[in-house]
Amino acid sequence: MFTTNDIAMYLLLMSATSLGFITILYFLTSRSKYQAQRTALEHYELIVRLIRSVQQHRGLSQGIISGDKALQEKLAGVQREIAFLVERLNMTLTGKLSERWDSFFDHWSRLKGHSVSVPAEDSFQQHNHMINNLMYLSETISINSDLGHSKQHERDQLLWRQLLVLTECIGQSRALGASALARGEASYLELIRFQLLSEKIDNRLYSLDQSLTVDKVDAIAQAIDPIREALMQFQVDLKSYPHSSHEFFAIATHALDYVVQILDGEISQTKRAFHVSTDARLNKFAGQHLV
Repeated sequence: MFTTNDIAMYLLLMSATSLGFITILYFLTSRSKYQAQRTALEHYELIVRLIRSVQQHRGLSQGIISGDKALQEKLAGVQREIAFLVERLNMTLTGKLSERWDSFFDHWSRLKGHSVSVPAEDSFQQHNHMINNLMYLSETISINSDLGHSKQHERDQLLWRQLLVLTECIGQSRALGASALARGEASYLELIRFQLLSEKIDNRLYSLDQSLTVDKVDAIAQAIDPIREALMQFQVDLKSYPHSSHEFFAIATHALDYVVQILDGEISQTKRAFHVSTDARLNKFAGQHLV
């Protein structure tokens, strides 16, 4: 026969066991989620770096197609960086992420050896398509890893997206502007794109007010003002623009680097919160400006 004390002890033991099991399960679940977030941040940083490199590849390809063969060496250097980043991501992206990644990888594998042997418009559009694919992939990484579920991370996610779109607007301006200046003329399609890019940059600057301080937004606006002014001048009279194709490429790169610096700083803050460090091997490409 079980006494009342025996039953009480049994129930107490079961409660303690259940509590212990729940505690262990909570710890394992939290640890798994935390590790997933850390991995997502590592992937996100690699994707952002890859977007930057493909943007550079697009601009250089446009310059070479327009007749500036001196850019071939720089293009080869960017292709080496892309190869390194692609190899890293090939080894780590799995599951649903791999589907969109495979689409980029297949496209890049076909284009990398022919980006300067196809018409300028074709090369430009193919690079745009790959960059858009990577931007969608970065968004998927952020959403799937719960990085956007707290108020702070929702703010971070919004800001990262805004800054990425801004870098793409500047990157397209750099590629199109440098190409048109190298030829000494702008097509009707390019004039329309200059206008659209000008509007997109202004809209993106306005939207940053939701996520950054006024001082930071003003600093970004000042850094990219030369691009906004150039786009306006291209629409009026490209031939009266006072800088060469090389000089404009350098000016645009400087503006792009500033926005990238802001984005990198925001990502670094989140990385510190999750104790994520940057792979030292990535630093071998850091600071290589194509000017």
